[in-house]
Amino acid sequence: MGQLVITSGSSVYVDAQIVIYTLEKVNNFCKLLLPLWKTCGRKEIKIISSELTFMETLIGPMKKNDIQLIRTYENMLLRTEINLLPITLSILKTAVTLRASNNIRTPDAIHIATALETKCNLFLTNDLGFIKNYK
Repeated sequence: MGQLVITSGSSVYVDAQIVIYTLEKVNNFCKLLLPLWKTCGRKEIKIISSELTFMETLIGPMKKNDIQLIRTYENMLLRTEINLLPITLSILKTAVTLRASNNIRTPDAIHIATALETKCNLFLTNDLGFIKNYK
């Protein structure tokens, strides 16, 4: 596993897995992502995600009825420098085009469309199905 290098001034899109790996300290991914959150904390980069990430990250904690983890996710996603963007009609139109031309799931198409609409320089995910199927 390499090192994550992010140029100052970048707009970085993070999907739900990146947030989950960070908050639940998954394997080595948490350490790998540390530079991302440090640079964001210093306001050197912009971190962007879709409001869909809010839903996706809370499913596991809700199933387990883990109130503390639910609060942790809500605090991170709603009270930090992460820019959660609404799913607009424009994003949905782009997502339809992506979904029709690639073998990707609807949530992945929405994430990609959001990143494209906001002109993100970098897209972070570890969703192997997404990586394999998006051209």
